[in-house]
Amino acid sequence: MIKAYSKNAQSKRGFTLLECVVTLVIAGFIGAVVTATMAYGVRIYQALRTQSAGTSQVHVAAAVVKRVVEKTKLENLDKVKSEFPREGDTVYWKTSGEKSVFLESVSSWEISSESVGSSNRKVVRLVTALQGSGSGEIVYEFHPLWEAD
Repeated sequence: MIKAYSKNAQSKRGFTLLECVVTLVIAGFIGAVVTATMAYGVRIYQALRTQSAGTSQVHVAAAVVKRVVEKTKLENLDKVKSEFPREGDTVYWKTSGEKSVFLESVSSWEISSESVGSSNRKVVRLVTALQGSGSGEIVYEFHPLWEAD
């Protein structure tokens, strides 16, 4: 026995070439968007990780400067400044005649004294920034060794 197929039955059995091509083009666009988004996310992650590591180094350096400042009278602030000199983009730590690298890729490093409010009390201010961090300057304030009048 021979079975006869109608034209309607044959036309509904699969996808046309045009439908397959359109589907592949749409899938390609979606894949390109997902890939570009992932690449952008990876670049942002790497930049934030680098910035975070640099900022962590600055926080550690500020903690060391704070410990030195807390043991120093305000009149001896020049001694603290000479202990942490900046040469080029590197800050060094001079201890017992030796100079070692303290912080690298520094675009600004300044230790100064500032008045607090309307009183005659002063604090030591450390202003620093890293090259290429994009986060701007970081300001720390420390209290020097204080003795009653």
